[in-house]
Amino acid sequence: MGKLFQELQKQLDTTDKIDAENCIMIYDNLKELYDGKVWETKWNTLVDCTCVGVYPNFRHVHKPSKVGVIFLKGIFN
Repeated sequence: MGKLFQELQKQLDTTDKIDAENCIMIYDNLKELYDGKVWETKWNTLVDCTCVGVYPNFRHVHKPSKVGVIFLKGIFN
């Protein structure tokens, strides 16, 4: 999960900026909940990841899953 935050930062420069911002909020809250760690099992439940492009020029696109959207709504209430 070390490169995950870097991938999210790169995604901020694309058309998927809003999804990246939401995923960064999820990332930060998971990090706070689990003592500075983001466990892959928790992350994969809250975020969907797809690959866009063709090797070797592909990138990962992260966006909140349906459960992740509910998680974000809970953060703001």
